[in-house]
Amino acid sequence: MAGNRPIFILLLAIALLAVACGADDSNSVSTGGSGDDRVSSPGDSDPDDSEPGDEGPPTVSNDLVGTRWLVSHIVISGGEKQTQPPGEPATIEFDAGTISGLLGCNQYGVSWDSIAVDQLVISDDARSTEMACAGAQDWFDLTELLVQMTDWSIAGDTLILSDSLDNSIVATTGNGDGEADAQPGLVETDLTQQLIGLTEAAAGELADAAGRPWRVVSRDGEDFAVTLDYSEDRLNFTVVDDKVVNVEIG
Repeated sequence: MAGNRPIFILLLAIALLAVACGADDSNSVSTGGSGDDRVSSPGDSDPDDSEPGDEGPPTVSNDLVGTRWLVSHIVISGGEKQTQPPGEPATIEFDAGTISGLLGCNQYGVSWDSIAVDQLVISDDARSTEMACAGAQDWFDLTELLVQMTDWSIAGDTLILSDSLDNSIVATTGNGDGEADAQPGLVETDLTQQLIGLTEAAAGELADAAGRPWRVVSRDGEDFAVTLDYSEDRLNFTVVDDKVVNVEIG
């Protein structure tokens, strides 16, 4: 028995050492745990930390912004076209946060709050200079209508601003006579996609501006009797709840 004592002591020492190592491991702190022990890498972000409205500024069309648009005419509540009174050509120019232009004599400005693919929100804080100009009249109906606009579309060199009340403003990059040249090279799908979703009046304005004849072939499920002749330029509208939902050529 005495001869086995050194071996017994050696085995006991090894066992005690193993227990001590296990205790050290159980008391160690994990850097991947929760609470204050977590270590974040630079640039890491918590999705829950994002604030509403942090999506960034709305998309702005390069065709709309930075172009000096000459106003051709306005339409109030789907009525007759109204043209500008005597004066310098009325203009509209979209810039970062501001819409500005000329009313015929005086200049005006108004801010817009947001702008998206085909929609815009314009504030009602329109303001203008107050100069007196001999032989010129300011077109104040233009700014009164402008602050109501909610939708926009462009066909060729013509801009159509409109709202849900059949008000619209038509402007062009041309000579301001209100009739844009027909665009024979315009891809049909581009034009039809711009028409779909517009009110019937706004779609008609856009088709007129593009030099394209158009007609309504169906409204709210009622199909109309139309001529069967084929026209490669004519646009056939299907309208539901005053919105164009389909456009066919022919």
